[in-house]
Amino acid sequence: MASAAAAEKYAERSLARTPETYQARLALAVAKVTEGDLPQAVDILDRLIEDYPLRPDAWVQRGIARFGQRDAAGARADLEHAIELAPDDRTAKRVLKRINERLAGQ
Repeated sequence: MASAAAAEKYAERSLARTPETYQARLALAVAKVTEGDLPQAVDILDRLIEDYPLRPDAWVQRGIARFGQRDAAGARADLEHAIELAPDDRTAKRVLKRINERLAGQ
């Protein structure tokens, strides 16, 4: 988790310099997911999606965080929306496939 803490510090420094940048806010959310602080990650991602609804990577990250919170329906919805926004996005498709495989194995 040392790398997650370093990533979070980097994201927070970036946010301090440029508080409204998409990339800095996304980086902080990813660091929160990595640390396991999923509620905080979802809060950050909710605001990011509200401000940038057409950016698929925020939807993907929120889908990952939601799945971590055991919200499979929310995770799937976010990932499917990301795929609608960017049909060629391999990440969204790969994550959705893995979630579906994990759920099928239960």
